[in-house]
Amino acid sequence: MALALVAGGFVEAATFTVVNTADSGAGSLRQAILDANASAGADVVDFAIPSGSCSAAGVCVITLVSTISIDEAVTIDGTTQPQHGTAPANTCATATDDSFLRVEILGPSGTRLLEVNSTNSTMIRGLSLGSGYGISLNSGTGHKVQCNHLGLSGDGYTGLGGYGVLIEGSANEAIIGTDGDGIDDLAERNVFAGSTYGIYCNSNSRNWIAGNFFGFAADGVTALGNSTSIFMRQSSTMNLVGTNEDGVSDLLERNIIGYGSTGIYFRPGVFSDRQNWVVGNWIGLDADGNPAGVTTAIKIDTLGKGHVIRSNRIENNITGIVAADDVTLSPFSMCNSITGNSTGVDHSGTATLTLQSNWWGDPTGPSGAGPGSGDSIVVTGSGSVDFTAWLVSAGAPCPYVFADGFESGNTQAWSNTGP
Repeated sequence: MALALVAGGFVEAATFTVVNTADSGAGSLRQAILDANASAGADVVDFAIPSGSCSAAGVCVITLVSTISIDEAVTIDGTTQPQHGTAPANTCATATDDSFLRVEILGPSGTRLLEVNSTNSTMIRGLSLGSGYGISLNSGTGHKVQCNHLGLSGDGYTGLGGYGVLIEGSANEAIIGTDGDGIDDLAERNVFAGSTYGIYCNSNSRNWIAGNFFGFAADGVTALGNSTSIFMRQSSTMNLVGTNEDGVSDLLERNIIGYGSTGIYFRPGVFSDRQNWVVGNWIGLDADGNPAGVTTAIKIDTLGKGHVIRSNRIENNITGIVAADDVTLSPFSMCNSITGNSTGVDHSGTATLTLQSNWWGDPTGPSGAGPGSGDSIVVTGSGSVDFTAWLVSAGAPCPYVFADGFESGNTQAWSNTGP
């Protein structure tokens, strides 16, 4: 067994094994987590459910009647479930195979299935969760959610509904997806589909959402959709969606978002100066780079200020960026490809949106409020869009003037272990 440091010295981390699909009782997932909660140290919950309790395709379905609370540090690892029947040999994604997850957890609509109340870091991986609120992070720092299907079946091709991941309470600094450390980063990808919200972040900070598929089946191509893929509200601030640009696994850190209503929605309420980053993502494309548009790629409203939207491909959507009310973007919102959208930017607010050094799909720049033939800028409020100078080709060099890799004046560096 591994050793874990606790008050007073080291203890052996225990392993608790799930051997049936019951809601409760000996051998159940609920009992394994109850045992882990009662055990000091960072324990492990693994799976060894026999084939008779699983489908012919090798997916083992656990239907919960109520929430399971995770109160101590634990790793819940669905990838340990043995292969049965015709299940593919792989579990997490590889360069050649989609993720296939053999443990599927369902529950009543509106019920939080796995609720993390541990102040110590918890890992949840290799699970399919749907129909309820899949994973709720309520407290603690450093939690990781990797290699899961959220709102999606174990085989990766059927939407189950519900919410994917909720980040609420005092939870901060979670990593949802790859940790970008150069080790198995592709395999850490989550797939969010068929959900009301893929990720719902409520007044939480310094979380990193990277390397995930939103709105697709596990192949990153087949359309399943989300109502909203990523929703950040109230005082959610200094969250990173996409790559940290440290030169390690940057391409694997991009999120690929397609099909559905809204890709990323910032709604900070009465708060301002939220300073969230959206960097290096594809919105409106599938994993093969083909069109997979949403109604609105990025929506910002209600006094949201200071966001950085940079180096993204925002393509093939009804609207690329919608900015309402008193919204403004950081002057470091640049280097995006805003092309092929029915409307590139729709600004109905009173502030100035700074969108310099972006590619609008034509060397002459944006149309509408701009002078060119590229994607249009529509200004319906009293504000304006500062789009000059623009890039004159898709491959043109883009000026970077950042003091620390992100926004000038940001004193907190982002690392490859999280924001």
